[in-house]
Amino acid sequence: MEHAQQTFKELEVRLRLFVSARVSHRGDVDDVVQESFLKFHSACRGQVITNPLGYLCRVAMNIIIDHGRRRTPLSNSVDIDGVAESCLAMEASQEQGRCLADLERAYHTALKELSPRCAEVFELRRHHRMATPDVAARLSITTRMVQKHMVTAMAHLQNRLGPFLYGDHSDAAADDGDFSAPVKRQMTSSSQAHA
Repeated sequence: MEHAQQTFKELEVRLRLFVSARVSHRGDVDDVVQESFLKFHSACRGQVITNPLGYLCRVAMNIIIDHGRRRTPLSNSVDIDGVAESCLAMEASQEQGRCLADLERAYHTALKELSPRCAEVFELRRHHRMATPDVAARLSITTRMVQKHMVTAMAHLQNRLGPFLYGDHSDAAADDGDFSAPVKRQMTSSSQAHA
């Protein structure tokens, strides 16, 4: 029994290292390890597993992939229209007005950075509220390509507008109408990435 516990601890340590190297959120490590051992335990009831560490690593990798699929840019995205409406619903201070203007300029700049087809798909889906099959038929592409363009557009917008939606955007725009510092940094890094 003591040998089995030692083997279990060794497997746990090695699996934890394997999972830690593959997840971005440290809080997910315990969940993935626990779920892997549960699946391992239920698989052991019906068969003999000759390579337990290999089996555990394969199960853990499948769990990590499944968790990643649930965290797509579309599921984590923020509705831009809802943000704009909530800001406009109250009387904005001068600073809030500048932040909203910065957000709007950054939004339009980010849309211009998309490929023409990607921007067209996004425009039809979000601004004209067309269904995916209708967009696909209108542009003579598959529904899968429409979804791919939407994921690309939403990920790009979320990345570019993150300083406004999640960060501390207390720096107001300069008097000459230029973007404030966080926006300039974000735009510079993106333009370098596209060069």
